[in-house]
Amino acid sequence: MLPSFPAGSLGVVIGASGAIGGALLDSLQHAFGVTRAIGFSRRGLPSLDLTSEASIASAACQLLQSDAPPPAPHH
Repeated sequence: MLPSFPAGSLGVVIGASGAIGGALLDSLQHAFGVTRAIGFSRRGLPSLDLTSEASIASAACQLLQSDAPPPAPHH
C-alpha cells in the first residue's frame, strides 16, 4: 500500500501498460488522497511516446483539462 497523499492529488504513471507500471497505477487509484490517477503508455489510450514532442504536448494538454472526465486506465 502506498502512503497517503495530500487530498486532491493527481497520480500519473508513464509506462502503465507494463507489469510494474500497471501495479503502480492500480495502487495510486486506491491510495488515500488521490482523486485521479491516469496511466500513459505507447500502446494505450491516452497514448504517450516519450520520443515524440507532439505526443508529450498532447498528454500534457489532456492532464490540464480538469473538467474532462478522467481517461480510463490501461493495464
